[in-house]
Amino acid sequence: MKKLYYLSILQFLFLSTFAQHHLIVGVNGTQHDIKTAKLNNFVSTFNSYYQANGFVPLTDFSSKMRGLGFSTGYRLMGKEGFNLGMIYVFSKNGQDNSTTLATKSGYDFNYRAKNHDFIFELGYNIGGIFTINGVFGMGIRGNDMEVWKVYANGDRSFGYENDITGHYKTNSFTMDYGGSVGLKLWKFYVPIRVTYGSALFNKGESVLMDYSTNRYRSNEFPHDFKQWIGSNTTYDETNSIGQNEFVGMKISVGLEFMIPLGKK
Repeated sequence: MKKLYYLSILQFLFLSTFAQHHLIVGVNGTQHDIKTAKLNNFVSTFNSYYQANGFVPLTDFSSKMRGLGFSTGYRLMGKEGFNLGMIYVFSKNGQDNSTTLATKSGYDFNYRAKNHDFIFELGYNIGGIFTINGVFGMGIRGNDMEVWKVYANGDRSFGYENDITGHYKTNSFTMDYGGSVGLKLWKFYVPIRVTYGSALFNKGESVLMDYSTNRYRSNEFPHDFKQWIGSNTTYDETNSIGQNEFVGMKISVGLEFMIPLGKK
């Protein structure tokens, strides 16, 4: 084990001798996959509960969450040989869902996520142009579900005149594994990265919850609306949506500008 450690240090020093250090800044198009079985069970039970003439139902949530972000970090890259990168990527994505009841009032469900991905890449640079890398990283995803009451005149309320309205939150934590390829053109680098997130916390996970009020019913966002509406318990973890429902595959395509640090 010690030999491997020292070999790694020697390899890094050798790499540093023949490669160029870079500070990078960039933009990214991202896709984060989530599990939607529980969210869409909420949709199904909500629609079933309110079904009536003139009712416009909720539609299913998509498992593909696309958005834009930016990246910054460090890359060590030369004309040929091993290269590495330590990158931070921030991105946002979300989706909206709405319904109109028979009374002509309704609800808006606005799901938003903020993603913080810390990425380590190590790979091989071919001809100073093409790279292929292994990827290891960690991710933090802040999940927010805002539920608004929408009145017939178009006004929206975030208050608690209806139990389901509110601001529900939870954070997801992942270890990410995967690979990437990249294309270097002048001082620009185009990375294409695919990773799969493995949940860090499988026991005692937090759930999508509104912490700002105490309801007659549970403060957790339910996956079964009919069960939730018929209950008067203030806490029901069996009818909730946990943080690990928002963990899955991540795909990113970026454009980075590489700023040399010193001269080679």
